Amino acid sequence: MSDHHANLLAVLKEQSAVVNLLIELGLSEVETLKQDDVPGLISITERQRGAVDRAHRLEQSKAALLRDIESQRAADKISQCQVATGLKNEIEEESRHLAELVKRLREINGTNRVLVNMSLSFVKAIQRALGMATGSYDARGMLSGPPASRGKLDASV
Repeated sequence: MSDHHANLLAVLKEQSAVVNLLIELGLSEVETLKQDDVPGLISITERQRGAVDRAHRLEQSKAALLRDIESQRAADKISQCQVATGLKNEIEEESRHLAELVKRLREINGTNRVLVNMSLSFVKAIQRALGMATGSYDARGMLSGPPASRGKLDASV
């Protein structure tokens, strides 16, 4: 039984490390968004994707461990009180720490969402100001579509 609990503690610690990495990447993302660094943003996003994939795998491992602990407890009729107090306290402490990290990550993601939305609003405003063409170019390289859809600064090539 304690092997499952020790494994659970290890998974929780690894999850905390992944969330810490996501927090660091999120803070980097804030600065990258402020600097309009598109290549940097792409790099950070790729690293975030890898960390999220890792977090997903860890969550699946944790769920499997919790099922194993429950099934073993039910089979052995062992109460949770029999788990070593130190290990139980450590698991609870790590769970609280992980919850705090997730809360911090949510705050950072909220900031990043606001920055991204501001950037998109700015891009849309610029597109409207420039009257971005909604038509397309035909085989001769001429803009197709109604004249109103052609940009103010655009002319046929």
